[in-house]
Amino acid sequence: MLEIGCGVGLGLGYLARFAKRVVAGDIKEKNVSLARQYYKDRPNISIDLMDAYHLPLLDGSFDLALLYETIYYLKDPEKCIAEARIVQRENGILIVCTVNKDWEDFHPSPFTYRYFSAPELYNLMRKSFREVTIYGGCWTREVE
Repeated sequence: MLEIGCGVGLGLGYLARFAKRVVAGDIKEKNVSLARQYYKDRPNISIDLMDAYHLPLLDGSFDLALLYETIYYLKDPEKCIAEARIVQRENGILIVCTVNKDWEDFHPSPFTYRYFSAPELYNLMRKSFREVTIYGGCWTREVE
């Protein structure tokens, strides 16, 4: 599996308990350095400096890619999603975990580019994937 925008690697150990191999990357050298140090004794976890818009990976090499609380930090999320599709196998899965901007208690961070509603995220994902399913963790008000 691949995690794009892994930050300092929170959760990589958990993922590595279930995945044969976890490849993770982040654009910030400091994050990569901290994650590498923490997981240095985990042979099935590799962490590299990685640009989400130009993934330095072989086409069709992953079954699963993950954008965990990352999409809103991307200036061009559509390009990242297209890149994730390229490095996935034919029936690969992309999981995007993010806040829904339509959630009643949503409070945006000033350090992000854009948040998506569920319909906006669905439309964005459909540009690269035939099948898209949206799940929610919290109730939201109806949008008219």
